[in-house]
Amino acid sequence: MPYATLIVSQPGRKTVRVELSNGVASIGRAEGNSLRLKYDRNVSRRHAEITLREDGYWLCDLTTRNGTTVNGNFVENEHKLVNGDVIALGGTSTLQFSCETETTANENVEPPALEKEPSENISPGPEPEKSKLALTVFGIAGGLAVIAIFLGVLFVAGLLTSGKSQKVVSQNANTRSEATPLPTIDDSDEAPSPTPQLEPTTETVPDSEEDTKRLTTDSGNAQILAAKISPKNYKFDPAFVALIGGYVNDYKSAGGYYGRARKYRDAIDKEFVNVQGLPPVFGYVMAMSRTRFLENSGDVWNLQNSIVKSERVGLSETDATGSTKVAASYIRALWDVFGREGFMYVVACYGMSLDEAGEVQQRLEAKDPTGEGRYDFWRMKNAGVVKGEQVERVARFFAAGIVIENPQQYGLNEPSVSTLY
Repeated sequence: MPYATLIVSQPGRKTVRVELSNGVASIGRAEGNSLRLKYDRNVSRRHAEITLREDGYWLCDLTTRNGTTVNGNFVENEHKLVNGDVIALGGTSTLQFSCETETTANENVEPPALEKEPSENISPGPEPEKSKLALTVFGIAGGLAVIAIFLGVLFVAGLLTSGKSQKVVSQNANTRSEATPLPTIDDSDEAPSPTPQLEPTTETVPDSEEDTKRLTTDSGNAQILAAKISPKNYKFDPAFVALIGGYVNDYKSAGGYYGRARKYRDAIDKEFVNVQGLPPVFGYVMAMSRTRFLENSGDVWNLQNSIVKSERVGLSETDATGSTKVAASYIRALWDVFGREGFMYVVACYGMSLDEAGEVQQRLEAKDPTGEGRYDFWRMKNAGVVKGEQVERVARFFAAGIVIENPQQYGLNEPSVSTLY
């Protein structure tokens, strides 16, 4: 009979190991689940089940809002688990599946070492005490000889270096007035890629322990936010985190955002989640990053008229529902260009036409044909895939998101926006 366990990892909580002892294990946020993840708002009340069958363990997603992945691939219905699989629930909590049969478990146990019997043909060595004394005396004598030689070499080298350096100093003193500064030579194989001129309002290098702590907090919160949208392992370069931190103050001053965002709760739930199948957090953070949920003629999405007209979704409404319908439809179109895993490039291209977004996608494919480098957004920025305002949009997106998801950490007396979805 197989023996299976789950290693449960949640942000900010202790990692634990859980044994799958029953035939069916239910996982979710509500009471009554075999494994309850009550503090993870991305996990549904009844999120998934793991069932033991004749051919092994099977994972079933219970048609949840935020979805379930195995090794980064979404589970549409059922998935057979194998040893080492990593399950992500809603993009935040992860469960590493481990399974061993009784046979493989026994094979992994090494047999005890056997002592060898002494051979009659082996001659005895020198007596222990005499041998130890001889080795000690010989070692001390040899060590002193090596030290003496080493000191002699240093003394001679010092004399030579001293005379040489005095000569160089004398020559430099005579020619200093005539010398001109030499250009810096970059002997790397490739010339550096041009970078956009973005000036964050904070230093990119921390000057104090407080700055270091702030950058660490911003980095951790940004990674958690990214995990709520896509389960991939995204890299946040320190320069990228510093740029994000430079925009945090813009959203710390947006008090009252929760009440304004709540007005859009039903519209975002309907248009982003139910109609377009997008993560709800994406809609809230996008609106916050663009307008802080401050309406302009019933709109918080800040899209150009040309984009609005191109969507053609029958916008007779001028209220929250109508504008949100446009934004969700447009974002879904960008989503189809870059995919869920490329959501940062969706943000970067927000407000651009689909043709312009397609050009960014072509640059991304050219610079990152394997698809692995795109999870390091700053690396792709340095490669020229995105630039200027595109980089700023992504930095503002994360700055807005980490503030409204963690308002108390940033001095705001507001509920987290995650309570709305």
